[in-house]
Amino acid sequence: MAIRLANLEGRAQLVVGETLADVERASGGKLPSDPMEVLRSWDRLRDLGAKLSAGDAPLDEARLGPPVPRPAKVFGVGLNYRAHAQEAGLQIPKSPLIFTKFPSCLVGPRADVVLSSETVDYEAELVVVLGRGGRRIPEARALDHVAGYTVGQDIS
Repeated sequence: MAIRLANLEGRAQLVVGETLADVERASGGKLPSDPMEVLRSWDRLRDLGAKLSAGDAPLDEARLGPPVPRPAKVFGVGLNYRAHAQEAGLQIPKSPLIFTKFPSCLVGPRADVVLSSETVDYEAELVVVLGRGGRRIPEARALDHVAGYTVGQDIS
């Protein structure tokens, strides 16, 4: 069952159609209101989402913050597709180029992005949200650790 997690003014929400369901209220207090804390209860959150047919507030994307507002780490993978390497005039790396970004770079889906220069590079990115930690996870179990996906806009 796929669910959509949202962050409305610091409170975890589930997107149900065109409405939002406050996670703490919808769960009768069994799940936390903090979007970061609720990720630790992903299985219970998914079960709650499967039971909901409507939320209790209209979905207003302009008021949403990033669904994962305070991640411990944000990693990017550079030159991860052939056309980008060619555009930059660079060779495709033999192993992934991993870099970090500051967690403060995150904003909601309709937030204004202040550019720090007149010359910027921008790319749409697939963002993978890890819900469970781990180390040396076998490839066959990798998706067990993925809480979900979202879209990012990398602006450099």
